[in-house]
Amino acid sequence: MDSVEIMRSLLQALPEEADARDELVAVGSLAGAIINTTAPEGRADLVERFCATLRKAVATELN
Repeated sequence: MDSVEIMRSLLQALPEEADARDELVAVGSLAGAIINTTAPEGRADLVERFCATLRKAVATELN
């Protein structure tokens, strides 16, 4: 399972009444937990992947 699949699963698990803020907090919390439990030498790559995924999602939403 890659990071995009994890985030999609998390978003699908949120209640219907969750707003964008709830979703962002949940995704950020999960990403932070995954990054913090990763060995220090692998963290920079995960942060880059997370940020790239967010940039893509925002760009898609805006277009």
